[in-house]
Amino acid sequence: MTLTQAWAARRALPAAYMPAYVERAAPVRPLLLSNRYCRVGVQDGPDGGMVFLDWRQGKQWLPLMRPSAQAIDALSGSLACRPLLKTGSATPRARYSSQQRYDAAGVGSKRCWHVQQTSRDGVTLGLEQDGAAAYHMSQTIELSEASVRVTLILSNESGHPQTFGLGLACSLARESQTWLAAAADGIFCPGADAGAARWLPTPAAWSLGIGYPLPAATHQHTFTDWSGSARVHWPAHRVGLALAGDVSGYVLSLRADDDSFGFHPIECEPRGGARDRRRDAAAPVLLPGASVQREFLLRVEPGSWRPGGF
Repeated sequence: MTLTQAWAARRALPAAYMPAYVERAAPVRPLLLSNRYCRVGVQDGPDGGMVFLDWRQGKQWLPLMRPSAQAIDALSGSLACRPLLKTGSATPRARYSSQQRYDAAGVGSKRCWHVQQTSRDGVTLGLEQDGAAAYHMSQTIELSEASVRVTLILSNESGHPQTFGLGLACSLARESQTWLAAAADGIFCPGADAGAARWLPTPAAWSLGIGYPLPAATHQHTFTDWSGSARVHWPAHRVGLALAGDVSGYVLSLRADDDSFGFHPIECEPRGGARDRRRDAAAPVLLPGASVQREFLLRVEPGSWRPGGF
């Protein structure tokens, strides 16, 4: 089935992708991108992005990315993958605490995503135009064999310079044994003051350079100075998902007894002592009319976990 046919049919989601916590007036019927390796559901509306990413394993579809069935992640919401956005003023008087700089929100809700363009292997969603909005944004999702490329483009529609940090919220399937490798040199820890956080070199317990099983407890940590690549592995299925993005950090969100976890690559501040001097590297300052683009690649990789990494 071509994407155009899928758009006309608006094929309904399987029951596994309709968590009970999501209250909807009508069933969601996403666009379907599909080939002999993977299938991806794409949704427009107030929440726009990927609803699921499945890998074909024999005659079965194995869910690799999916919304949580137990709790709504503060970043990923009810989707398996959606854009994230950090905003701020670029005026010289602006002051940011570390806590404020790492606040991020899903894009949409107030302005709906709509389908701008479709092709056989991809779809582009854009935010509704609003003369009062400070920015315009689009997301393009393309499926090629076992890879999904997500391209985010944002333009400053205001009359003054602004900082915009782009990212991607990914909700990934989690089993009793799920491994993660995502090397990063720094981590932000909450301070005594609720409005401040402190940067530390990544502790040994969270050094994810060669891959470790995800801990069972609930955690949410912000990692900086990220290598730009990560891999999740499901040993029971002998398959992994490689994630790459041209951003500087990520948020790892783990919830006890949940069947998914959050991995959110996003532009982060560099290490503590250079935050003010290198702020532009974390969230670029855009002049009126200027644009910024970020790309993320998700690639399914069959195979076993190897000692020392993937």
